[in-house]
Amino acid sequence: MPTKCYWDDPDTQTIIRIDYEGNWTWEEYFKAADEGRQMALTVNHRVDYITDLSRGQQPRSGSALSNGKTVLSRLAPNSGIVVNVVGGFEAVLLNIFKKFDRDLGKVMYGAKSIDEARQIIAKEREKAQTQA
Repeated sequence: MPTKCYWDDPDTQTIIRIDYEGNWTWEEYFKAADEGRQMALTVNHRVDYITDLSRGQQPRSGSALSNGKTVLSRLAPNSGIVVNVVGGFEAVLLNIFKKFDRDLGKVMYGAKSIDEARQIIAKEREKAQTQA
């Protein structure tokens, strides 16, 4: 299956991870996002996301910016940030997206690895606690 959605930390259920492998479709992208939303709604605390796009092939048709914005607008109310593990071209698209829509861009981050994504989440959670 090209997409897989699961808890990255099953004991605490604070990070939802979505892996994209091989050739995936926008339909699968939306299905995985909806599955993540449903998972987030089962807990009463902040949930962050790691989307690993590094082993997948983005569909050639359809707009990554438009589809990404649609998914972000449908996140669960208890959602925190979304960290995308991406390669070169996707990193460029992510930076364009962040400039195109600054409000939603505030919750989007890019990382080169799963470990880096976890570090970004930890840092942003720490920052949020000091601002509270």
